[in-house]
Amino acid sequence: MKKKLKNISGEYFEFEVENKDGGGVNVLEAGYIITPDGDFILVPKDIEHSKIFSEYINKYLVNKTNTTYESNEAMIALIKVNHVVYYGLRMRDIVNLYDKNGNQDGVGLLILPENYKEILTKEQKKSINILLESNKSIFGNREKMYIRIRETLSGTDVEKEEFNLFLESMEEQIERKN
Repeated sequence: MKKKLKNISGEYFEFEVENKDGGGVNVLEAGYIITPDGDFILVPKDIEHSKIFSEYINKYLVNKTNTTYESNEAMIALIKVNHVVYYGLRMRDIVNLYDKNGNQDGVGLLILPENYKEILTKEQKKSINILLESNKSIFGNREKMYIRIRETLSGTDVEKEEFNLFLESMEEQIERKN
């Protein structure tokens, strides 16, 4: 659905977002941008990450000329302005996972801004939780796929248990305020 989002200057622009409340968010999608307001910008299965990332970052940063970024360039630009980026799976990725060595493990990559503990908004935390909750298999107490959580692309991996405690502590703080 189209929604009015705020750019870096606080003005509005329109962009397609995923309905996070209607169960539309799924770790098996190709990817997402999670905005500071907690909105999900979907990377559709048939479109390159760089295209969606570039369209969004140009509107968000109010670029006078549209810049075409490579995926990693755009991702770095997004996390520098406090967005979260998720790289998921595409069907061609799933096919490539079944290699001759028997590797069948899918990996998602959740990339957080530097100093995420101080920077993430409560809306982003809720949205990240929605994304991570979508990774639970209906066939028992396990994950659909492994998700690596990183602080910046070149930073360190964040332990999943530690990150879940961080998200839970924030939810408790929010509930106490309400």
